[in-house]
Amino acid sequence: MTHQEIERRVLAKPDFESRFNELVVYYPLLASGRLYTYDEDGLEKERIYCACDGCRYHPDTMAHRAFFEAAYRKEFAKARVFFEANNSLLAKFNYWVRNDLSPFISYSESDDGSDRISVIPMDKKEFAEYNRLVYHYIKHSTNGVPRSMTLGGRVAEFEVRMSRAIYPDEVLEKAKIALRKDFESHRMNMQRVIFEDLLNGGELDWSVKTWDYGECMDNVIANEAFLFLKYLETYGKMRLDEPFLEYVAHVFGDDDLGMDWSAIAKFFQEQAVRADISFPYQDERFPDDGSIISKKAGIMANLEGFFPEKRYTLIMDLALAAPDVASRHQLISRMEQLFGPMSASFDGISRDLIGEVQLGLELYGKAAEKFRLGIRAVVDKSDNRSAMDNLRLCLELFLKQLLGNNKPLEKQDTLGKYLKEKGVPTELRSMLLGLLDFYTKYQNDYVKHNDKVEEADINTILYLTATFLQRLLRAQIERQSDLPAS
Repeated sequence: MTHQEIERRVLAKPDFESRFNELVVYYPLLASGRLYTYDEDGLEKERIYCACDGCRYHPDTMAHRAFFEAAYRKEFAKARVFFEANNSLLAKFNYWVRNDLSPFISYSESDDGSDRISVIPMDKKEFAEYNRLVYHYIKHSTNGVPRSMTLGGRVAEFEVRMSRAIYPDEVLEKAKIALRKDFESHRMNMQRVIFEDLLNGGELDWSVKTWDYGECMDNVIANEAFLFLKYLETYGKMRLDEPFLEYVAHVFGDDDLGMDWSAIAKFFQEQAVRADISFPYQDERFPDDGSIISKKAGIMANLEGFFPEKRYTLIMDLALAAPDVASRHQLISRMEQLFGPMSASFDGISRDLIGEVQLGLELYGKAAEKFRLGIRAVVDKSDNRSAMDNLRLCLELFLKQLLGNNKPLEKQDTLGKYLKEKGVPTELRSMLLGLLDFYTKYQNDYVKHNDKVEEADINTILYLTATFLQRLLRAQIERQSDLPAS
C-alpha cells in the first residue's frame, strides 16, 4: 500500500484515536514520538502526534499525550516480552528493523533505564552474525551509506559513463586510478586503513567485537569500494556473480528510478511458474518482517537463489519486463557486450540453451569469445562464413581445453573415453560422436574450404554447436574436481 493510500485511510477517520490506531498498523510506534502521514517521496506530511521539542507544548500534543504514552508503554512491554523469550538473534533483529529501531542503540521506557532492551548481543558467538546483519542494514537502509557509495551504485554510475565514452579503455583505467587515489588521501583514516588492508589480502573483522554505527559505516564504505575495484579489475571478463548482480539489483530496485515492488513480485511469480521453483521474495506486499530492508535486497536475494546457468535469461527477461526503467538500456548493452546479443531472436532456438552455454563457457576464455563472435554474426546476418568459422572454432578450442590436448576437431579421438568416464550412456555417446563426425565434415566441405554456406544452415549449426557444448558442460560439472586446464 502506498503512502498516499495510507494517508487517505487515516484522514478518513473521524477522531484522533481512530486515526492513531489506523496509522500504527502501517508505521512503527516505538521508533520515536513522531507519528505522521507521508507523501509519495516518504517525507512527513500530516502530523497525527509529535512530541519533539517544537511540538511538545502544542495543544493537540498535550491533549493526546496520555493516550500516546499508554500506547507506547503497551508496545514497549510487548517488545520486552519478545526479547526476553528465547528468540534467535535474527528474529530479534528482524523485530527491531520492523519497528524502525536503530540496531546500534539500546532502548528504555523508564527514566532510570532499568528495563533497557537491545539487539546488540553479549555472547561473542553472535558477534559475526550481528555484524553481518548491521552491514546489510547500513548498506540498504535509508539512513545508511549513500547509494552512490555502495557497490551497486558505483557500478551503475560507472556503466552509464562507459556507455557514453568514446574511449572506454581510458575511462576504465582512470576509474581504477581515481578510486585508489581517493582512498590514499581519504579524510577518514579508518576507512583508508580498512581499504588498504583489503587490498593486501586482509578481510573484515566480523567476530572480534560488535560494531558501533561509525565502525559499521567505515567497514561498509571501505569494503564496497574494494569490491568495486575488483569489479573494475575484472571488467570485460566478468561472471554473473555478486558484483554484477548488485548492479542489476541497483538498476531495477532503485527507489526513485526502478520498478515498484508489486511489479518486481509479479515478475518473479511468473518466472517461478516457468522455472518450477520458489523464489525467496515474490509476494506482492513488501515483506514487513525485516527479512529484507529494500527492493534491491529482495531482487538480489531472488537472483542469487536462481540457477546460475539460467541467470542471464532471467536478467534479460527482467530488463524486457521493465520498459519504464531508463537505465535498463545500459544494462542490456553491457549484458550483450559481455555475453552476446541475447535479446535478439534465434529463430526458435531456446534462449535458455544459449544462455546456459554462455555462462558455462566463462571458464573457457578463448572458446567463450568465439561463441560470442559467432552469435553476433548470426544475429547481424553480416558474415555467414564468419559465423560458421567462429562456432566451429569455439567447439574446437573448448575440446582442446577440456581434454588437455592440441588436436583439431576431427581428431578428438579421446572424447568417447571422456564421456564414458562421465557416465554418459552408450547410445547417447554414439549419437554425439556420430553427429560430431558429420558436423566436422560439413564444416570442412562447405565452410572451411569452399565457403558454400546456405542461409538455412546457419541456425542448424548454431543449435548443434550449443547442444554439443551444453551436454559436455553438464558432464564436466557433474564432478566438481574436474576443472578445465588453464
